[in-house]
Amino acid sequence: MDRMNAGVGSTLDFAGWLPIRLFVNDQTVWVDWCYRGDAALRAPFFQDDAQRLLQRPFNLAFRRYTPIAELVAWANRNAIQVPVASLKAFVAHVSRCGSTLISQMLAHQPTHVMMSEPPMLDMLINIRYRLPDISREQQIEWLRALLAVLGQAPAQEQHLVIKLDAWHIVEHALIKDAFPDVRWIFLYRDPVEVAASQLAQRASYMVPGMVSAISRLVDLQTMTGVSAEAHIAAVLGKFFEAGALVCERGGALALNYQSLPSAVWGTLRETLGLADDTATIASLEASAGRDAKTPQMTFEPDSARKQSAASAALREAVTASCGAAYERLQAIAR
Repeated sequence: MDRMNAGVGSTLDFAGWLPIRLFVNDQTVWVDWCYRGDAALRAPFFQDDAQRLLQRPFNLAFRRYTPIAELVAWANRNAIQVPVASLKAFVAHVSRCGSTLISQMLAHQPTHVMMSEPPMLDMLINIRYRLPDISREQQIEWLRALLAVLGQAPAQEQHLVIKLDAWHIVEHALIKDAFPDVRWIFLYRDPVEVAASQLAQRASYMVPGMVSAISRLVDLQTMTGVSAEAHIAAVLGKFFEAGALVCERGGALALNYQSLPSAVWGTLRETLGLADDTATIASLEASAGRDAKTPQMTFEPDSARKQSAASAALREAVTASCGAAYERLQAIAR
């Protein structure tokens, strides 16, 4: 059978299978799957776990590609039969502000399925720009089905937490419509420190033209020829402004980076579905002691280093783009 047509018109079983990529072919959204089985997903980012799984002999030899309709059908048909963790919270953020720390703390909890920036969300959030005939209702149905499948709980985990990408905060309304009862956390940090980190090592969305969604936030034509500092500050300003507005309207709990890690077992405990027993807190503390992005290393505070690395030009650009929203977040943060 042509692997691009595998599953068309069938009733496939995806128990133990993980969607790792969505793509468009002939105006249809397709799903690229790999077999997970009961493997724990504990890498700092979803893509790290996916790459590890793809190196397994079974996945090297056998792959599945299906239209997204198959994913939806299975999610609707089999969610009751296959253990699925219920969606507990979204972790939104401005980038480089502790969201990976939270995701790593939760990834090592036996009660949680933690998905850190699964790229399939990017595709579905953007899909109506790619395929204008797709309705918002269809988009929402796909989002719900995707997270139902990602929530498979091979170890009987209870809670699913999704760490979003930084730019997803501007799509809060769409995601909230899809999951109206799910709570949000919005993490932020002194924007000078965030910008210094981005200037040293830029995320893809900080590179002009790399992520199409950013062109809807920042007019790239007006940014032509501006400095890297100005571009980074402009994009960050959109994240801070969107986050401040969402938090002021009660759509998310604002949390400053400086409140981590203790806020996870304190302020955020109920939101994240964590127990308050001694063993859970000790486990969370142990995870917090490791560097979130390189868990084999010990965490070292870096605020002072980032502040000292920030040039006068960067500070000026960041203050202009992010300063007001940052102060608003500071006024309401927990």
